[in-house]
Amino acid sequence: GHAAVALSANQLLLFGGRGDDGAALNDCWVLGVGPEEAVGLGPNDALWLRLQVPPGQQLEGRRAFFAGAVA
Repeated sequence: GHAAVALSANQLLLFGGRGDDGAALNDCWVLGVGPEEAVGLGPNDALWLRLQVPPGQQLEGRRAFFAGAVA
């Protein structure tokens, strides 16, 4: 599975998921939705950004987990 956490009113963090072969993934994405002038998003725009995690700091792919955010 995957985990998704709202980072703000217009940002969502997505971690994990499964590949075509069923293997647990460890990739991390942020979805930004407009309007967001700082990144050039209009009111009907959305943008996926894949986060590049430095080597040695990556999490392993996992199953049966959840994520939470503290504001």
